[in-house]
Amino acid sequence: RRMGWLELLAGVLVCAALTALYVGSLYIWPVVDTHPMLSLVREWLYPLLAISPGNTDRRDHPVTIRKRVYSVTLTSVISPLALLLFYDAKLEPGLASILGLRLTNILPAIVLPLLLVVILFAGSIYMKGNVIATSLSRAMQAEGSRWIAIRNYLVAPFSEELLFRSCIFPILLASGLSHWLAVLLCPLFFSVAHVHHVLRGVPITAVLFQSTYTCIFGWYAGLLFLRTGHFIAPLLAHAFCNVMEFPPFWEVPHRPDKVLIIVLYVGGSILFYALLPYLTDPSWYDSVFYSKEFLEQTLIV
Repeated sequence: RRMGWLELLAGVLVCAALTALYVGSLYIWPVVDTHPMLSLVREWLYPLLAISPGNTDRRDHPVTIRKRVYSVTLTSVISPLALLLFYDAKLEPGLASILGLRLTNILPAIVLPLLLVVILFAGSIYMKGNVIATSLSRAMQAEGSRWIAIRNYLVAPFSEELLFRSCIFPILLASGLSHWLAVLLCPLFFSVAHVHHVLRGVPITAVLFQSTYTCIFGWYAGLLFLRTGHFIAPLLAHAFCNVMEFPPFWEVPHRPDKVLIIVLYVGGSILFYALLPYLTDPSWYDSVFYSKEFLEQTLIV
């Protein structure tokens, strides 16, 4: 039994609205900073949050980062409520489990998916592992760098995975999509959410490249969330990928150890794809998305 096109359209619209809410929360601060009717908010709230008007055109300024941290945190609190439109909170497996917030088999959910991306990034780890470790150490010493690290490696992975995996993925399932169609469609919202960088002058080619890269990662993250049923699995993979950044393939031909690096990249990719179906086997994790109770709620039969 499948849900109809109307339910699917409703689910997609809710997912689009959640995406717009997330991106919009990043750009709400210029309005709060300047609107005359919000002067009392600025007088009362800004000192409490240790922020001040301005700096919103400087993405990496500590005040801008703190403002955006506050707004995406609020979005992260609000977004899970959208699941109440599609799920009965009184029925099993429960909203917390649907969001991936559970302790059952959490140890393999922490270790195995992260091991997979470490294997995939073996070449990058070899090439720039020491540089990244040094950069992270220095980042914690200066306020500006510290807030950039907090945004990139903690807040962004947490808020994005909570919205685009924990919230949007179950909504797509509840709208009638199969497991695999939801895995394919979910990253599109994640990818579109990165297009806003055009507004701050990033070249369209760079934005399209980032959107494509995030879409590809989103497929992996969605697969992890589906097969593990744990929020922690895609969260750690996301944070790790943010730390490693895009592999510096263009540097390989100029390295004296390029043969070793190519072996690590190719061997890591082959091993990743060989181990992927086994280390993400739902039986390791008791994923709720394969449980009878969940399938009955979402009408996936």
